[in-house]
Amino acid sequence: MERVESSGNRSVRRAVELSTPRGVDKHGAFLVEGPRFVADMVRRSPGLILELLVCEEAPAASGLPGGGGIRALLLPEKVFGLVSDTVHSQGVAAVCRLPVQPERLEPGGGPSSVLVMDGISDPGNAGTLLRCAAAFGFSAVLALEGTCNPYSPKVSRAAAGANAFLPVMRGLDAPKASAILEVAGYTALAAEKGGRPVYSASIPSRCALVVGSEAHGISEAARTMCRGSLAVPQSRDVESLNAAVAGAVLMSWIASSRATGRA
Repeated sequence: MERVESSGNRSVRRAVELSTPRGVDKHGAFLVEGPRFVADMVRRSPGLILELLVCEEAPAASGLPGGGGIRALLLPEKVFGLVSDTVHSQGVAAVCRLPVQPERLEPGGGPSSVLVMDGISDPGNAGTLLRCAAAFGFSAVLALEGTCNPYSPKVSRAAAGANAFLPVMRGLDAPKASAILEVAGYTALAAEKGGRPVYSASIPSRCALVVGSEAHGISEAARTMCRGSLAVPQSRDVESLNAAVAGAVLMSWIASSRATGRA
């Protein structure tokens, strides 16, 4: 490893700037933090990794897979602390190039599901939704305007690195997203409390689940693309579910419907 002691080092400065959405777009890169997530990135997609940053006091550093020609920098704790976005860092981070953003969804007649995030502004919710979309076999995510940057450090942490492997189309307005879905043969359904209970609903073969913002739900612009709505049945004593929780339950049921032939 190459030891770097200065906070003014170019690589360190870049990593620090990746803590903001502006920095992510400026450098075309994002930060993945934590030995487990970084090791998974090294194993699955080493070509995305630009540099590894390791705190010299981190016990987890010794467990990282080596090789592959990846540049690794060893940083003193005070310098690594400038890079880390976590309160109790484990001392390992990777600077990764942004995945190529697809311009369209693959058309076809086979069963498929995609997630549409409409104004999801909380990074924890956005990351959780991305992680669940990957876990439940959704083929892509469309992030509409008003949704937080899906490659910010907080989103990446909540997504457990799933944003590096799941195709994400971001910065879309509702008409553009609607056109993309229509060309690929997807039927959009809104996640709404007043929708049809998901356990008795008929799920389209090619389904786009639209999850709205935490505070306002589905936007009027996104609502125009939806051909129905789905709800998670719940007790009357609870006003609503967290956007990520509701999205996770709905995605799980959609995936289960595919597996059992109910869709």
